[in-house]
Parts: sequence; C-alpha cells; structure tokens
Amino acid sequence: MRELSQLLRSIPIESELTENPSFRSQSSVGRKLGNFAEFDPNVATGLPNGGARDKLVWDEFWESPGALEETAETIRSNIGEMKKSLLEEAGYETIDFAEAPEGRVLTRTHRYRERNSEIVEAKKSKVFDETGSLLCEACQFDFDRAYGSRGKGFIECHHTLPVSQLDPGHKTKLDDLALVCSNCHRMIHRKAPWLSIDELKKLVRKFRSN
Repeated sequence: MRELSQLLRSIPIESELTENPSFRSQSSVGRKLGNFAEFDPNVATGLPNGGARDKLVWDEFWESPGALEETAETIRSNIGEMKKSLLEEAGYETIDFAEAPEGRVLTRTHRYRERNSEIVEAKKSKVFDETGSLLCEACQFDFDRAYGSRGKGFIECHHTLPVSQLDPGHKTKLDDLALVCSNCHRMIHRKAPWLSIDELKKLVRKFRSN
C-alpha cells in the first residue's frame, strides 16, 4: 500500500492535487481499493462509496488481469515521458476529459504523441499527396473548403493506438495516425473507452441519416 501510494504521488499531475498530503495517501489508496471491493462478487463486503468511474474501471479490468497488468506497467514506464510532455506542452489546450488523475498520465502521453510535429506533418503530406485534400476520416469535414486560406493545410491528428497498448519506446508509424477534425477528435476522447475511427464513422452516419 505504501509503495503504491508513493508511486501515485510521484505522477506529475496538477500541483494542487499532489501537494495535498491526503492525495493518494496510504489510507486514501486503501479506501479506493475498498470501493472496488464493492463490485467484486468474490468479496462479501466492500465500502459503499464506489462511484460510476470506479464501476467503469472495474468492468473493464476485473476479467482481464493481463490487460490491467499491462496498463499499470505502461503508467509506470510513461511517468518519465509524462514529465517531459508537461514541460513541452505550453500552448496546448487544457485536457478536460472525464478521467481520474492517474488516467491523465495515459491521456497526456497520448496527446503528446499526437503533437509530434514531424510525424504529423509526414502523415498530412502523405494523405495530401495521395488524395489532394485533408478530410476528416470520420465525418469528411474539410477545413480548406469551410475556411478558405485560413483553414488550408489544417487538420488534427489522432493516435489510433491507446498508450496503454504500446510497448515502452514504441515508434509511431504513419498507419498509427488518423486525420480528424477538431470536433471528431474531442468526441473520440470525450469518455472512456475511447472510440475507434470506425465506431465514430458509424455514429456520424447514424445521426446524419436521422
């Protein structure tokens, strides 16, 4: 419990959290584990404070211990990269997705990978050379057509592989990236589990046909 508490408090999240002595303290970690026990059919009693996010995490991992272990290891291995991304993310928008603080390690690292300017430009150049335009892969929005010269060459880049599924040191390939408009990008990341490009395409088609 002590080791886990120290690890969680070492994650470079918002300072107002980590400077609070009760944030992910040993007793706090114990209470959180007790919250998860409420959903465990093999445990007679648990703390009656498990919320919707706790249930979401439990449902995702309780029958997938291997995935849980991989995600935990990814968080550990990405703490260093997380610190680097925080130093280099000046000017990036605030990440306000509905996640617990530890989940932001994966989200911020994911977003940091998406901001790698060299590979983003390489992806955009490849798509433009092949198609003559930069359309959102989910909804086909065209910034050039909508905004003229101001939108020419603009589109956002989404890393299709969750950081939790990447091995430490994974080198991003062009096929790992998808070009999406700002709205679709936000919808992908709005809540866990994140949508795939195909899932978002189906959502767009469904509501456009109504």
